[in-house]
Formats: sequence, C-alpha cells, structure tokens
Amino acid sequence: MRSVGYRAPRRSGSPATPIRAAGNELTAAERDGLELHIKDCVACRREYDELARTVRMLRDHGSER
Repeated sequence: MRSVGYRAPRRSGSPATPIRAAGNELTAAERDGLELHIKDCVACRREYDELARTVRMLRDHGSER
C-alpha cells in the first residue's frame, strides 16, 4: 500500500544505461538525461561511479598486455 506523498524512483533510461554510460556508449541525449538524474539521485550516482571505476580498471589492465 502506498503512503501519501510516495513517489516511485525516477529511472534514467533502461537498467543498462549506467553500464553503457560507463563505457561511453550513450547518445548525447541519453548522457544528458543520465547526468540530470544522477545529480539528484545518490544511489544511482554511487552505482555509476562504481561502474565507471570498474571500466577504467579493466581498460588499464587490458592496456598492460
């Protein structure tokens, strides 16, 4: 049951959007939408930051070979 004033969390695109963003695979419009969302959503910002960190580590590791 919903309480008064409840609002479902906003989502920026599909669940794959943060993963695609971390890999620089978004269109300009998708990136703008994600940036607006994660500016206000701490949980999504944390998820995005962690994914971006992971992508950087994987790329760095791959370039060492």
